[in-house]
Amino acid sequence: MFDIKLQIIYIMKRIFSVFKIVLLPFSAIYSAIAFIRNKLYDWKILPSSHGILPSIIIGNLTVGGTGKTPMTIFLAQFLSKKYKLAILSRGYKRKSNQCIISNGKQSTRNLGDEPKLIAQKTGLPVAICSNRHKGLKLIKQTLPKTEIVILDDAFQHRKLIGNLNILLIDYNKPVFNDLFLPTGRLRDNLYRIKQADIIIFTKCPHNLSIEKAKLLVKKTKKNQKNVFFTTTKYHNLINPYTKKTIEFKELYKYKTITISGIANNKQFTQFLNKHTKIIKQYSFADHKQYKLLELKKIFYNFAKIYSEHKVLITTEKDFVKIEEFDLETDIKEKFFVLPVSIEFLFNDYEHFKQKIINIWKKIYY
Repeated sequence: MFDIKLQIIYIMKRIFSVFKIVLLPFSAIYSAIAFIRNKLYDWKILPSSHGILPSIIIGNLTVGGTGKTPMTIFLAQFLSKKYKLAILSRGYKRKSNQCIISNGKQSTRNLGDEPKLIAQKTGLPVAICSNRHKGLKLIKQTLPKTEIVILDDAFQHRKLIGNLNILLIDYNKPVFNDLFLPTGRLRDNLYRIKQADIIIFTKCPHNLSIEKAKLLVKKTKKNQKNVFFTTTKYHNLINPYTKKTIEFKELYKYKTITISGIANNKQFTQFLNKHTKIIKQYSFADHKQYKLLELKKIFYNFAKIYSEHKVLITTEKDFVKIEEFDLETDIKEKFFVLPVSIEFLFNDYEHFKQKIINIWKKIYY
């Protein structure tokens, strides 16, 4: 039986390799188009300009989650102590095209899951508009005292010139040897790394060595002082309805069902697997739009678990969508969220904040 499984895995890998080779010409075309487009902006043939408000752009070169939302939240939380701040997002996969400013109370169908989560966690106004210049004008008209706007995922939006560009790279999926879509994950040319003011490697291991970090800095060809490393920090589980918390050291007592629709479901479940017995994992594509019927099926399977100590665990991004449904009380009492934040390695937390403030002072004044 074991040999059969190995043979199947081998065959699947060969099929996948062949499939990737077939897609290589499309990746080359995508890369060429992106290169030409970027150069037309670099050479000022295509128009680009600063927005009506000073802006900080957070972005990446790839598809998939590099941690833009946690970084946006982190930046917003500390900068809002010094400046009047707003956030601008395109609202990926929302059902509305209307440009709006949200306080996080509207539905995710109108906002998108990430803008709603950002608004809820920061308490700041979040504008949702696919046209970044138009979004900045809306913020200026509606919130005229705004001093800084943080733009989530706007590095490829070349029509807008950011006052400060922060590029995120997933440590676990480095871009340096990657290919363009659809073969690989790249959606922008690697030479644009040099156009970022700050590079942040996200989702690093907690024990990342200085030697390994220096090798990555060298690959970016950036000044070491402009490259930072962060890791994902997990916090105690919290029930959003009852406010009850569960510490990780207590989680082994529980039988668990997980629900997640994020870019890296595996990382979410791998962490929980260290602390609890996961009976069933419900993993969906990123930005999953849930339906009541499929949630009810999950809850039905959860109800069949015979134990007083059982929990449903989801991500913060998933919960902002799930909470819009009218859940039954017994489900609410068992529903927990795994909060995450970012943590800077090598004691660079204060260094990073001070660098942002110093850069911004030069820009703003």
